[in-house]
Amino acid sequence: MIAFGYYGGKFSHLDFLLPLLPTTFTHFCEPFGGSAAVLINRPPAPVETYNDLDSEVVNFFHCLRDHGDELIRLISLTPFSRQELVKACRPEPDLSAIERARRFFVRARQTRTGLAQTSSEGRWAHCVLTSRACMAGAVSRWLGSVEGLPQIVQRLQRVQIENAPAIEVIRRYDSQSTLFYCDPPYPHEARGDSKAYS
Repeated sequence: MIAFGYYGGKFSHLDFLLPLLPTTFTHFCEPFGGSAAVLINRPPAPVETYNDLDSEVVNFFHCLRDHGDELIRLISLTPFSRQELVKACRPEPDLSAIERARRFFVRARQTRTGLAQTSSEGRWAHCVLTSRACMAGAVSRWLGSVEGLPQIVQRLQRVQIENAPAIEVIRRYDSQSTLFYCDPPYPHEARGDSKAYS
């Protein structure tokens, strides 16, 4: 399961990573949560904490967990459209948390890179000839991503969601029974795209 792609995300490495993470700890905590690919794909721990410093990512997961039916309904009514991506890329003050989450998902799933961090008005993921399931491949991927959201809602129901510096979260939850999975952002000088995240 994955809600969206993310720079440095570990979805493609789960077969390697998950067996390395013991399931015997009481608390599983991701201080640098990103797309939560590791957390939502591992067996649940009795206590789980997701954290990320990016308030848009955290808002998306809060809304998905707490208002999943409404957010999924709004996303499912969103057409795969260049105009939707343009609107999602333009910041507007006073948007509701759910509308911010919907726009984040559009930026994450309707952009060519499949990464919300690099979305821009000119990067709409349209297809010229690629088709899948009797429709444009990009549309098929969009619809498939929406269909997978209810499973993620179920998985997030048991998760504490934080929006704080990682070191604060580590200090707050540190114990002998806590397993921290720490995958911090790459240093600026090592990034392929210096604008991807700050």
